[in-house]
Parts: sequence; structure tokens; C-alpha cells
Amino acid sequence: ALIANNWVGRPGSPRRHSSVRVEATSETSGTGHVGALEPSGGTVALSTDSDGGEEENFNSAKKHIDFLQSMSKLPRGFSVGTSSLTFDPVEEPSRADLPMRLTLVLLDEPSDVWTALFTTNAFPGAPIKIGRRRLKKGGPLQAILVNNKISNVCPGGPGGVGAGEQSSEDLCYGLGGLLALTSWSSSSKVKLDAFDAAKSIMTTDRFPKVRGETVKCFSQEEECEVETAAAETPAPSSMAATTAARKGDSQSASPAAAPAAAPAAAAAAAVAASPLPPPPPPSSPSLDGPCSSLDWLEDFTVVGFAKGAGMIEPHLATMLVYVLTDLDVPKDFLDKALRKAVAKSFNCISVDSDESTSDTVVAISSRKVPCPPNSPLLRKFETALTKVCCELADDVVRNGEGTNHVMEVTIKGAPSDGSALKLGRAIVNSPLLKCAVAGNDPNVGRLVAAVGKFVGDHLEEHTVSGKRFNAMDEAEDVLSKCVLKLGGKVIFEKGQFTLSGELEGELIQHMKSAELGDNGKAEFPLHKRRVAIEVDLGMARGEAVVLGSDLTFEYVTVNADYRS
Repeated sequence: ALIANNWVGRPGSPRRHSSVRVEATSETSGTGHVGALEPSGGTVALSTDSDGGEEENFNSAKKHIDFLQSMSKLPRGFSVGTSSLTFDPVEEPSRADLPMRLTLVLLDEPSDVWTALFTTNAFPGAPIKIGRRRLKKGGPLQAILVNNKISNVCPGGPGGVGAGEQSSEDLCYGLGGLLALTSWSSSSKVKLDAFDAAKSIMTTDRFPKVRGETVKCFSQEEECEVETAAAETPAPSSMAATTAARKGDSQSASPAAAPAAAPAAAAAAAVAASPLPPPPPPSSPSLDGPCSSLDWLEDFTVVGFAKGAGMIEPHLATMLVYVLTDLDVPKDFLDKALRKAVAKSFNCISVDSDESTSDTVVAISSRKVPCPPNSPLLRKFETALTKVCCELADDVVRNGEGTNHVMEVTIKGAPSDGSALKLGRAIVNSPLLKCAVAGNDPNVGRLVAAVGKFVGDHLEEHTVSGKRFNAMDEAEDVLSKCVLKLGGKVIFEKGQFTLSGELEGELIQHMKSAELGDNGKAEFPLHKRRVAIEVDLGMARGEAVVLGSDLTFEYVTVNADYRS
């Protein structure tokens, strides 16, 4: 069985070349999905406009694709290759020759500036186990190999318990040997970018998910002046709207020779892009601080692509995410920045509350753009990374299996940010509420029930104003302080509903305006509008924003027929 993603270290002589026959010994629903990520820390409070910030309206699939391709240029030092193959599920011999795709992300040179977060599911796939070992051991990576089907979780067969990990390692070492023995050329006519990678890793996704930011830089002195002027302005921490990066080509290369590694992996490597030589570096940046030189700094790029449509929740959702940059940030800074970005994005979304065995978020730098110590570029990088992650998280929900509405649940006045996040998840995961949203039915009683259930079940251990909170004894007090809004309209306050026939019509219209089209089968997102729900418990200052989806016939159909 193949794996959801492979990790390749510094190339060298392959430990072992094996001709891998692509044969599935087990299958999990929704391969490569992201479940609970490892704890990432940082505030979970998000602030987003109900229309998704900067409006993105598309009247055709082509317009949407053009938008995605406009920010898909790979950072310097990266290339992408894709290939396809077929596999035979041994448990269902009648379903032979099923399609699968491999995607290779390749760096010009090995880089030790990388980090990752993985699912907290206790029964992870082999790629997760290997990735954790790579991360713990440290050392450079030069490639990541991703397959879009077959999670390689607890596979059976003659190889025993370790067969899945051995197959993964065989591919890694085979590809490592290929990279070590192959000469690369930038003359190939095949030019692939992050959009191509996003398409290649899709499974039940309806459209590719790719986001990018190219950050313009000034001289060291100008950067210092800008940083000083903005010193009191906090960096954005919300699911901010995407600004399109520069349009441009990616470059490709083909290997001169390919040893006998896994044939499909070799094919992916054969079309892997190899960027043209980077422009001459600026005069040596000063290492004495951001303001001690007039050296010009190069622009840098942050590009991410993702897959995931079902098994999305919580902590990282259900997905695979790869974020690439050419800025040479310190490794420990990259790790902290990724954890913060994940806490504000992928850990604040849910499609169906199920945790995957394969969830992965990787960030890696090619180190092609110098970054002086303590440079203000670090702050710009962190902002760009957060924007890319937040937009990808939004796209994952909007592209959820059968999703026809995106819900944005804003929680305020909770005992803590953590409890606010849990309440937000409880609301977006309520089956009754999800069904009501799918039907454009403002059944506010279901919202009140979901909030009341959570308060009664989960807030017993919290202290409010210095004393232990007892949900049952203080329910009336919470009820009197709680304010609920739908579509920006107050629907509940001071312990009672505030409804009318006119308001009912406004709420229905609000929900209809957020429909994505075709009852959850639309091939591109028409807009970024959301069904806006706000809950203010009036207890303390805890807050969070969680994105979720409705529950449609299409979701049931996709998952009922996933294998058949």
C-alpha cells in the first residue's frame, strides 16, 4: 500500500531499491485528511467579516481558476512534478485499475529549515509515524512525495505490522537515490506550479486549494522606518482576505536518467520543476541588525496548497497542507510561526467533526532569499504565513463534501479562549443546526439548544470572577446575559427570543444569499459569503471564531458511496 505522503532526506545512495507494485491492502475513507493537530498554542480568537473580508466573486470556473493561478508561482528553489498510476484493492478484486496520483515537491538543495504538525489521532498512518521521526531527528529534507489516495493505515498482508512503514521508507530511499544519481536541466517545456500540485492531490475535493503572497521589500533602512512606524500596530491574526501574488511561470526540468525506484515516483520526478537560476543576491546583508545597512532586500514568496473536503475537525481539520517559502527564516522561528498560524486557521474549522489518521501541515524554506537576524522581514513573513493558512482553511470548508453554506460562528464572553473554541465547534457540528442551515431554515431554537447543551456539559470546571462556575445553579444568570445573533440581527437576549415575521424573512434571505450553488455540488465557489452566527455568553472575555459547513444530501451521497 502506498502512503499519504513521503518524506525524503538528504539524497545519497539508496539504502535499498525496490520495484514497488502499487497494490492497496487497506483503504480509509478520505485519505490524507486532517484530524486533530498537535497542540499549537496561541490565541484562538479570530476576527473575520461575514462576507469573508475582501470579496471574491466568480461567475465561471475559468475565472476562479485564473484567480488561483495568479498566485501559484512557486518560491525560488522549488519545483513540482506529478504522475499517475493505477492500483488493485486486494479486498475488492473486481475494482481493478483504480486511479491514483503522485505529487512531488522538490527543492533544488536539501534544507534543514522545515517543520510540521500532525494529527493527534492515536492510530495514524505510516507517513505520520515517519514524519514524526524525521521531525524529532532533525536534519535536512529535499523532497516530499504525496499520494492522493490510500492512507497506508495499519495495512495487512505478508509484511506484517511494519509493512506500511517499510513501503514508505522504500519510496523515500528510492527517490533519494534517484535525486543523487540524476542530473537536472531547466530546459524542459513542462512547467508546473502550486496550482498543478493542488489539482494533483485532490480526492473528493471539488476544486483546487492554493493561496500565495509575494511580499515586496525595501532597503534595510526603509524596512526599519516602516517597522518603526507600525510598531504599535498588531499583526493581523484573522482569516484575512487573500491578495493575489504576482502572476508568473514556474520552471520544470527532467532527469537525464532514472534508476529502478518506484516507477510512479520516478515519473513524478521526471516532470519535477527546477527553477531557473535565481537573480544575483544583493550585496551582503548586514548581520548587525535591521537598520545598520542600506543593502536592498529581495522580495520573498509564501505559497501554500491543500487537499481536504471531508473528515475535517478539529485541530488541523482533515487535510494535507504544504506551505513553501524562499525566505531564509530561522528554523525555530518557522516552527513558532506555523504553530500560531495553525491555531488561528486550521484548528478553527470543521466540516463533519471526524478526525483523520493522516492530517499533516508542513512548512519548508528553500533559503534562497537572505533574511538578516532580527529583520523586520520576519514580521512580514509571519503575517503572510497566517494569511495563506487562514485562506486555505476557509477554502477547505468552502470546498467541503456537499457544502452549500459556510457557517461563521463568533463566540464572545466565554470563560476562556479555549472554551470559546469548543463552543464554536459544538455549534458548527450540531447535526440539527447544520440541516437547518442547509434548508435555509432559521430554526433558532436549535441554536439555543446547542449553546445550552454545551454550557451545561462543559463549563463546570471553569472559574468566573474568581469562583467555580456551576452550570445548573447559575443557568438563569447565563441565560439572562446571553445574546445570540444570526445574520447580524439579534434573535435572543435577556432570556427570550426577539423574533417577528419580518425578521424571519430577513434571516431566510441572509441564509439564501450564502448558498454556494447547485446544492453542494458546485465546481467553483461563487462567493465568500457566510451564514453569520454570534454568541455572547457575557461571562468573561474568552473569544473565538470557527468556520463550519451545513449538512446536505450531497454529503451523505458522497460518503455513502465513497467506495462503492
